[in-house]
Amino acid sequence: MKLLLVDDEAPIRQVLKVVLEKQGFEVALASNGKEAMAVLGLGGFSAVITDIKMPEIHGLELLKHVRSQQPTLPVILMTGFSEIVETKDAFNFGANAFLAKPFKSEDLLAALATCGLMPGTTLAKEIGADTDTFCRIGIDQFISGKQIDLNNILTPIVMSIELLKFEESDPNRIQTLENMSVCARRGAEMVAQVLGFARGVEGERNNIKPKQLLKDIERLVTDTFLKGVKIKTVLAPDVWSILGDQTQLYQVLVNVCVNARDAMPNGGTLTISAANVVFSKEDAALKETASPGSYVHIKVEDSGTGMSRQTLDRIFEPFFTTKELGKGTGLGLSTSLAIIKSHGGFFHVQSEVGSGTQINIYLPANENKASTKAASLAPELPRGSGERILIVDDEPAIREITCQTLQAFGYQVSMANGGAEALAIYALEKDNIALVLTDMMMPEMDGPTMIRELRKINPEVLIITASGLRSDSGIGVEKYFLAKPFDIKALLEMIRFALQAGH
Repeated sequence: MKLLLVDDEAPIRQVLKVVLEKQGFEVALASNGKEAMAVLGLGGFSAVITDIKMPEIHGLELLKHVRSQQPTLPVILMTGFSEIVETKDAFNFGANAFLAKPFKSEDLLAALATCGLMPGTTLAKEIGADTDTFCRIGIDQFISGKQIDLNNILTPIVMSIELLKFEESDPNRIQTLENMSVCARRGAEMVAQVLGFARGVEGERNNIKPKQLLKDIERLVTDTFLKGVKIKTVLAPDVWSILGDQTQLYQVLVNVCVNARDAMPNGGTLTISAANVVFSKEDAALKETASPGSYVHIKVEDSGTGMSRQTLDRIFEPFFTTKELGKGTGLGLSTSLAIIKSHGGFFHVQSEVGSGTQINIYLPANENKASTKAASLAPELPRGSGERILIVDDEPAIREITCQTLQAFGYQVSMANGGAEALAIYALEKDNIALVLTDMMMPEMDGPTMIRELRKINPEVLIITASGLRSDSGIGVEKYFLAKPFDIKALLEMIRFALQAGH
């Protein structure tokens, strides 16, 4: 039996395809309603499984099309929680079943069963026994897809900023560009961290100097908060270092500072401080979850509206928020609590209505007091010698900025907007192309498929792959890999390394 699976989120398509193929179904894929209509014209399908919210032609329009062309063809609709209000319309238009994301494999199989499509019992038992590790369709796949989207957006931003820095001589403007670059990188890192939490992966631990961490926060807050909020930073001398994940701790402090800002709608004072503290057994007994030992105490204090006792008791609950609808998810402090606990630390919050709020964060001091590595002077970026690079990416902004960068550093460039065009260009210019730089997630023909075809033309073709997902995400990367968003330094160094290793 052949099924048509339609969803604009590539990770969801791929996971569902594996689940269904394990059941013995043949699966065709489409990324939107328009593409699905074309595929349906080929005939031979036993059912359609489609998302509702998609670009170009959405799921309800596709459902109406199916009913007008093939009235008896079963259609199963999938959608996220926010679109459940459309369920009534879905059944009015003739849907056979409805699945609310995230759902489990058994839910999908049950929906197929209602359409008269019965999977094999043995395979169903195998999948049911391993639902959590194999079949859970939800936040992991959703965030993976959004990580790719965000990193594709951030890649040209990061590289454009760096090109502007090369052309800028005003120190103030250079600093502004650097702040923009840091914020773009932090955005990518935070999405990766959220994905890590969804997968239960702990972040990388390094020796962190609180002084630098708080300076980064102060710079961000000063540049982005309204001028009515005054910022004060107080650092005790010789604050101990922390063993932790810098991006996660940055995320916690940004969260806390944003909450403090929102508590001062008419302006006020935000004070961020850090000091050393040692808890004896008696001291630790007075603070819930504390253990005796040496800690770095980071305090974020505002002069805002404060909180009632009832609110204070609930601030770490997932999805609890006092903000207006659409202005808060209620996940900021619950995520922050998880991060601090994973670092062996704890929160202590004090607040009164009308008297502001004091957030106290205690993190274990690093017993290994070895200093962090000093930043070395940046070496001169490697330049090309006229080698031709074929850039393959379906994102025009990434193609253009990568092309500008490589040309500025001595390379010649050919560009393709997808796998099929890349194969045509390579077939004509293979003797002149020194290296192929390709995205992995592309419509029509993805990176792995294109690479297999390139190997047929030239088994020795030199390839660097790039993706918004990590290199260990099972997407079939080559020996040389760039994680998006990459900067100019990473791009040029990887190309130089690959060219040298390839000769």
